[in-house]
Amino acid sequence: MPLSSRRPPSLALACVLLPLVLLLAGCSGAAGGSTDGAAPPRRVGFAPYVSAESASTLDTTAHPDEYRLAFAVADGRRRCVPVWGGTEPVDDPAVRKRIARLGTVRVSFGGEAGTELARACGSVDALAAAYRGALDAAGTDRADFDIEGTALGDTAANARRAEAIARLRSGAGLDVSVTLPVMPEGLEADARAMLRGLRAAGVRVGEVNLMTMSYGSAYPDAKGPMSAYGERAARAAQGQLRELFGWSSRTAWQRLRMTVMPGVNDVPHETFTRADARRTHAFAVRVGLGGLSLWASFRDRPCAAGESSRERCTGVAQKKGDFARLLADGGAAG
Repeated sequence: MPLSSRRPPSLALACVLLPLVLLLAGCSGAAGGSTDGAAPPRRVGFAPYVSAESASTLDTTAHPDEYRLAFAVADGRRRCVPVWGGTEPVDDPAVRKRIARLGTVRVSFGGEAGTELARACGSVDALAAAYRGALDAAGTDRADFDIEGTALGDTAANARRAEAIARLRSGAGLDVSVTLPVMPEGLEADARAMLRGLRAAGVRVGEVNLMTMSYGSAYPDAKGPMSAYGERAARAAQGQLRELFGWSSRTAWQRLRMTVMPGVNDVPHETFTRADARRTHAFAVRVGLGGLSLWASFRDRPCAAGESSRERCTGVAQKKGDFARLLADGGAAG
C-alpha cells in the first residue's frame, strides 16, 4: 500500500472507535441512562391501605402492586359476621364493584377499632367460615391479620385464629400477612408469642408487616427523624424473625414489610416527613425489604383549614400523593 494512502495510527483508531462510542451513548440515552452517573431510584413493592367502603382519588397513586382493604371486623349485633368498618356487609354490591375496579387486593382483618373476628367467633369452624366469607366477597385469597391493642394479648383468640388460618391454608392456599405493632427495639413479647402460635399451628407466614408509627409514651421527647426509628425497628425485627422462623437473613428481609403513617402520627410530637419517606425508600432498596405500605391512601394530602391531621390528611405541607410516590420509587415519577 502506498505511504500516501495510510492514516496515522491514532487517527485510524479514532475512526474505528468514534462510531462505537456514539452508538453506546445512543443506546444509553434510549434506555433512559443518566449522564451524571447516578443510579435511578428503584421501585419498591408498594401496597397502601385503602378504605373498603369508599373510594379516594388517591388510591391509585404510584400504581400500587396491591391494595389492602381496611378493615373486615365483626358485626356488633351478629357477632361472628364479617363487615367492612363495622357497618357495611362484606357482600354489599357497591363495595364489591369498587373492589373489582381496584385489581389485586388483600383483605385486612382487625385493625385498631372494632372487634377482630377471632374475639367474636366462639369456634374455629365459625371463625374460618367468617374469614372465608370476607375473602370470597372480595374475590381474593390474600389475607392480612392486623392484630394490635388488647387483641394481641388475647391468647384464646390467638389460638382460634391460628387454627382457623391453618384450615383455610390447607384448603385454598391462603396467602398470609401478619401486621403487628413494633417498637424501635423490635417486636414485643405478645407479638412474638402470636407468631410462635401461628408456626405451631402449621401456618406459613408469607409476610410480617411492621407498623413503624406512633411509638407513644415510650418516646415522649422524640426529636430525631421517624425514619431512623423505623429502620431500628426493622433491623431488630428482622433478627427476631430469623430466630422465630429459622429464616436466612435474605429471606427475613424479603418477608418483612414496613407500614408508615405519613405526616403527624397519632402521637403529635411524631411526624413522618417527606424526607423520612425518601430515607425509608432508600433503606428498603438497600436491605431488600419485601415492601412498603402506607396508612392510608386517603390521608396522603395536605389538610384544609379546620381538618384533623389524624384522620383524613397528613398535617404537613405536601402535594397530593407525595408520600405514595416517594415510598414506591423515591419520587422518580413525581
